[in-house]
Amino acid sequence: MRILDRYIAKALFRGYSVVLLVLTGLFSLLAFVQELDEVGHNNYRLVDAAFYVAMTLPQRILDLAQIAALLGGLLGLGMLARGNELVAMMTSGLSVSRFAWSVGKPAIILTTGCALFTQFIAPPMQQLAEEARINTTATGISLLKGNGLWSRDRHKILRVRHMWEGQIPYQIELYEFDSKDRLSRYLQATRANVVDADHWEMLNVREKVFMDNSIIRRNYEKMIWQSFIGMQQFEALQLPAQSLSPVSLYQYVRYLKKTQQPTERFEFILWQKLFMPLNVGMMALLAVPFGYLLLRTNHIGQPLALGTGIGMFLFVLNQIFLTLGTIVRFSAPIITALPLVAIAILAGSLFWRVSRKGNVSMCD
Repeated sequence: MRILDRYIAKALFRGYSVVLLVLTGLFSLLAFVQELDEVGHNNYRLVDAAFYVAMTLPQRILDLAQIAALLGGLLGLGMLARGNELVAMMTSGLSVSRFAWSVGKPAIILTTGCALFTQFIAPPMQQLAEEARINTTATGISLLKGNGLWSRDRHKILRVRHMWEGQIPYQIELYEFDSKDRLSRYLQATRANVVDADHWEMLNVREKVFMDNSIIRRNYEKMIWQSFIGMQQFEALQLPAQSLSPVSLYQYVRYLKKTQQPTERFEFILWQKLFMPLNVGMMALLAVPFGYLLLRTNHIGQPLALGTGIGMFLFVLNQIFLTLGTIVRFSAPIITALPLVAIAILAGSLFWRVSRKGNVSMCD
């Protein structure tokens, strides 16, 4: 049976690879065409657009992983069916449950790979892409690697050493100069809460005011600072929530709750990332009952079309649930788990039909 498991796994991974290669190539091309609209703005060049598309490739793979798991599984099983190898397996006494386990092993590897990509690979690469994009598109703002954010407005220079979780300004320094370019005021704050487009609430502030022959030092627990960075510029500096890893999102949600700020959008993204690998695994297993449909035909077009339709339906269903959940402020874990439950119910019903009839036909 180990030989059979390896043979099925090889066919499935070949199918996954082909589908992912085609889909990521197509969507990467579309993303590159979209980035071309920004080429020429400020310092954004063609090579910057290519770099952005390349660095966001892992996240694009994750976005396509669910549909690729179903279509890749169908393609892999379809190649076995075309060579009558699938028929030979079934006629030799291979049960539905044993066949599902053979398909389930690659599904587990696929699920584990998606989980690792979600936490360790896609987020840092997308963040690098977003930071590079900010450097070349944001006006009057510079992100220097290892030196944080720098911005200048006439006689003021702002430095933010770190954007915690890509959202919150941390380790802030403000330099103010007089008309003769002499340092007149220096502010240092641990972090800042952005109140609105013009005001930041600085926390744990140390101030130094430089007079002719003296330095006045003051400490504040909180201070409202009138920012010269507009909200549009600041939002451009914030990394998209999708670029954060699940652990970072969890920490950021805790921070928002602690500071009594809205968390709904970030909670939905967090739970969506947590459930995504499980959705991929379930979609891979969903290919099993469709594999029995392949026994009734020598063409894989019908199963692929059905799989594509089901994949698109589940994707739309997922977006509807997330939108409704955000509007009615329903529990994020429950809303994001509903697509997984829908896939499990569909897979379970098809498995039951296969077990009862020994075959499955979507036309019955």
